[in-house]
Amino acid sequence: MGYVAEILLKVAFFRVTGCLASQAVDLKVIKAHASWTKTNFHDVSGLADLLIEERRLQNRAFDPVFAGQLKAYTLAVASHWRETLRYRQTLAEEAELVEVFQSVDWLLANANLLWS
Repeated sequence: MGYVAEILLKVAFFRVTGCLASQAVDLKVIKAHASWTKTNFHDVSGLADLLIEERRLQNRAFDPVFAGQLKAYTLAVASHWRETLRYRQTLAEEAELVEVFQSVDWLLANANLLWS
């Protein structure tokens, strides 16, 4: 589910920056962005911050309530998921699973708002 959140946020960022769905993306665009301070391109919370900032720079800022929800849901995913977990065998608590699934469900339900 963490990868779903990551890809939705990357798709949103690249669509907001004008990249067409048929174009190849270059992650260097993220790295070069003035607001990107992370070293890991899988950082869900950082990607949400990047999207929020890019929309603000384009005078297309999210409604503050929506931005707050986006941040809260991506922080919930980030608190339980890292791409490095694929190399470990770990068991998640049911409450963790519920929180991540609800958060990603919110992202999916609001995907069009992320890039429209």
